[in-house]
Amino acid sequence: MNKTLLYIATQEDEAKPLGIVLRQGLGLTARQIKQVKFLPDGLWINEARQRDGRLITTRTAVRQGDQIRVQFQEKSETVVPVAGELAIVYEDEDLVVVNKPAGMVAHPAHGHFTDTLVNRLAARYPEPIRLIGRLDKDTSGLIGAARSSIAATRMEQQRREHILSREYLALVKGRLQGAGRVEQPLTEKRGTLMQMVVDPEGKPAITEYRVWHCWDSCSLVWLRLQTGRTHQIRVHMAWLGHPLLGDRLYAGEQEDGLKRAALHSWRIQARQPFSGERLAIMALPPDDFKSKWEVKLMNELKEYMERLTFPPEAVDALLEKTEAAIDVLGQRYMAGELTLTEALEELGSDYGRHMVFLVSCLPELRRRYAQAGLPEALFWHTMLDLKYKLMECHRVKGQWGTFVGHWFDWFYKMKRFTLGRLQFEKVIYQGEIYQRGGVTVRPGDTVVNMHIPSAGPLTEKLRIDAYQQAYRFFPECRKEGALVLVCHSWLLDPVYQTFLPEHSNVVSFQKDFDIVRVEKTDTFKDAWRIFGAEADRPAKELPRCTSMQRAFADFLAAGGQTGEGFGIILWGDQGQLA
Repeated sequence: MNKTLLYIATQEDEAKPLGIVLRQGLGLTARQIKQVKFLPDGLWINEARQRDGRLITTRTAVRQGDQIRVQFQEKSETVVPVAGELAIVYEDEDLVVVNKPAGMVAHPAHGHFTDTLVNRLAARYPEPIRLIGRLDKDTSGLIGAARSSIAATRMEQQRREHILSREYLALVKGRLQGAGRVEQPLTEKRGTLMQMVVDPEGKPAITEYRVWHCWDSCSLVWLRLQTGRTHQIRVHMAWLGHPLLGDRLYAGEQEDGLKRAALHSWRIQARQPFSGERLAIMALPPDDFKSKWEVKLMNELKEYMERLTFPPEAVDALLEKTEAAIDVLGQRYMAGELTLTEALEELGSDYGRHMVFLVSCLPELRRRYAQAGLPEALFWHTMLDLKYKLMECHRVKGQWGTFVGHWFDWFYKMKRFTLGRLQFEKVIYQGEIYQRGGVTVRPGDTVVNMHIPSAGPLTEKLRIDAYQQAYRFFPECRKEGALVLVCHSWLLDPVYQTFLPEHSNVVSFQKDFDIVRVEKTDTFKDAWRIFGAEADRPAKELPRCTSMQRAFADFLAAGGQTGEGFGIILWGDQGQLA
């Protein structure tokens, strides 16, 4: 189709020749300006072809506020149009992105003049279509096309500036781990047709990769090209010793059940060539690739769930929800592309899918623990909170999953750790100046915040052990030799001491703290922790199956009001400071 561009001249454009304004303001190349200036209706200013009685040319002086219109005429299509199915993933007036199936040739070539992707595009669009990049016949996935020559030029410029990026997923042989960058020049192998080899004298070729999962027999790898050489990913992965599954050309015969190299162009990121809108277009691999991925993933997640002692019936229910799309979200979250809130919103309201997503992030988190030199045992002990939240969800919502998925953000950012019975994280103190035992805590100081997971009894022995572990784990947070522990929790409302036994774990826990602030709330929002799914009942109808339930139910029925307390503990190497 013909393309029209509009531009309003600014003060900086005043008195400049139109050709310079077209280059600076509209980003046109010298070739495009040369093309359009010879068109009968190519250049317009304020809807006129003349200014001051003279035909508008590239030398015409521009004035501030001028409305400049440039009209391109596309050459007629020379490709034979052949109607056929197209999986259009994205389309606007300038671009189209297609999810190409494996086995389809992209461009017309010898032996393929009418059965290519370009032939089908020619049947759908009247204007010439220019593919942006290329894909091998057996590579599935996204490939873009420009609907005008100027759009194609702008997308090519984005490619050179690495604004346009194409990302791939591949299944490779063996256990590849970590991430890296392959910089090995490539050239065509002598005596072959389109077979490439690593050659120091070849053309530069750069491939970035990051392993998403490594399994016993194969690995799932994310890849991004910095160059676009023929068979680049296939050759570079083979050079690493991990050829693509199904790649008979570079790996020989394999017993992997795949009839083509397991490579898929899964994401294109770019900007719309004229509006500048950011585009991120994704498509999962087809079934031959995806089914192998999902089977391997389910086996891996099952091992993690069982290691975290999820009940067998929960494991079965969650594995039924496991799918590649959830794993992709997990990988994007761990890579920092999405916030946890954004990822959970994409998952919808299914608590089981939320839990599958969180478990799918664990292999990468485990790798990061190892990379940071943190003990393996700390990883597993910390992530037991997934089980606690799983059990809470089943008890309160009647579903296997989690309704507080957002809670895990600091766990996955390696800022919150479980040490013994309690959870700890560094925070900035924002309370009033606090003094005790020769220690002064001021606003802005780094202190250690504490959380109490629903992991069973909170006995004195377990609490002291947790405080001691935190003292050793956070030496940088000590002040005058004491670790400053703070906690803001419903468990720290001193009113509980009026109706709970003095020897109860809750009262004993409160007495560890100097409770400096209490905030009463209109409703007991943490009632579900005590009464489970029946927490919304009127106070007189609350369950009374345990002594804790009976005590709280009686207190609430009598009009009692609960709140949240904020307390401080100063813990030294010999225990709590007086």
